[in-house]
Amino acid sequence: MDSSYIKNYIMNGSVTIGNPGFLLLKISGKTPIFSRRVLIPETFLIELEKAMTLRGPDAQKALYSAGKRFGYAYAILGGFMTVKDKQDQDLLNYIDLVNKQIAGTYAKNIDFNIDFTRNVCTYDLKNFVIIERLGFGYFLPLGSAAGLISYILQDKTIEGIVEESDVDNGTARLTYAPSKYLDEMGKRFFHESELTGLEPSLEYIKFNELRQLKYSDYSLKKLIDAGIFVLEDGILISNNERYFMIDSDGFYLLELGLKQYAKEVYYAAFTAGVRILGNVKNPQNKTIIDYLSAFGWGDVTIMEANKKYVINVDYFPYTKFYNDIDYGMFSGMLSGMISCVAKRKIGFKQIKKTISNGYLSVSLFE
Repeated sequence: MDSSYIKNYIMNGSVTIGNPGFLLLKISGKTPIFSRRVLIPETFLIELEKAMTLRGPDAQKALYSAGKRFGYAYAILGGFMTVKDKQDQDLLNYIDLVNKQIAGTYAKNIDFNIDFTRNVCTYDLKNFVIIERLGFGYFLPLGSAAGLISYILQDKTIEGIVEESDVDNGTARLTYAPSKYLDEMGKRFFHESELTGLEPSLEYIKFNELRQLKYSDYSLKKLIDAGIFVLEDGILISNNERYFMIDSDGFYLLELGLKQYAKEVYYAAFTAGVRILGNVKNPQNKTIIDYLSAFGWGDVTIMEANKKYVINVDYFPYTKFYNDIDYGMFSGMLSGMISCVAKRKIGFKQIKKTISNGYLSVSLFE
């Protein structure tokens, strides 16, 4: 595991990766709060970004908009400092702190500069997920960083563009600036200014608090300690697949923003699910339960009735949007994993979500 990441974030309690079923990050805002996170394979967003590109500009815009709303929601959740709280070098230092925290499993390195006179920001990225492989990433990093910077600078017109990228060496330069400035510079970019309704509900902390699992004792730390996952220089790898943590708002807002592209979300997740277990020898149902626990999805049970699968997940990552999505990302990923075990293609016809006993449960029926 990367020693600097351990020293700066895991050992000091900012990142919790040792509890089965839960991944938590203490966000460095005005009032520090633990955000609920999940671990996902890079393949999911790579496949989704490619699918949206094939669908054209409207689909790419939807992906970018979902990313910007996610970045803005993340900043709200963490109570991030803004230009109203800090200025000039103090604000630059604060943004640098946020960048280092984000870089944990996202990038080898993130360099940041800002021209405060024009609110023009430049990011230089090294091996940042998605964009390192594709040369672009409308959800991550383009849209999400636009939302985060919009919140910190308190300017919803700030948008992002990829100035340059080099897939061969994994580098990229991104610029974020008010839309008026980008227009004046003759840049083509996506607009997204609808950033309302993203505040977390009062139940967020309670419904995501740590619980004792019944069905698995696997945590991400256990997988790393066992050498199944390797974290080095901000890159988390297992079986030649890269993984990264994302706040739970990310997959909820992604699905909300891509409702008309639900098939693309599902099939990208299915492909990722197959990749998770693709190189695992003789995977069993218990393998899936343990992996999903280590990935932060909660307490999973897998049952078979009349040769049909029934899955239940207690302590599923909760946001106030829990009743507004179809869980296509999770069901697709789970379908891909179970298909590897069952040696046949598995799909879920019905998904139920239940709020009881102070947590979210999600059930899937084949």
